Amino acid sequence: MLRTFHRGGRIFVGVLLALTSVLSIDVASADVWPPATFLRVPTSTDATIAQYTVPSLCFFGDNATEVIGTLVRTTTISHGCLPLLPGLSTEAAVFGPLPPGTYTYEIDFKHADGSIEFRSSQQLVVAPPIPALSPLSILLLLSTLAAIALTVLSTR
Repeated sequence: MLRTFHRGGRIFVGVLLALTSVLSIDVASADVWPPATFLRVPTSTDATIAQYTVPSLCFFGDNATEVIGTLVRTTTISHGCLPLLPGLSTEAAVFGPLPPGTYTYEIDFKHADGSIEFRSSQQLVVAPPIPALSPLSILLLLSTLAAIALTVLSTR
């Protein structure tokens, strides 16, 4: 396998990939992942951003998030880990918008060999949209308040 790499940089990459697959002693399983944090209160009109931790020195592909009823599942895909230094780094998943309601948010870890490991589960509450006034409504409200203030001041 490494014979096909004959240039300096390619040899380093080949050796690194070989070490990753050989030394990939389930480091991802050894670490405990804390629950995700949501960067803002999820509403039904916004995308939800979930931040979660993953083992350091792992080579990750894209994550994939699927919604099945009231279950929202993010699967993080690993291409292998180097068990040199323990620790965690931060990843993010962006999904939604979701209808208002209570969901279960799960994080799974897909290992380089294709096996999937459940990592965490928590409740996710999506709020209805926060009502806001249109610019025209704000203008009408300000005009009405100004007229009331002028009427009160002119009668004094």
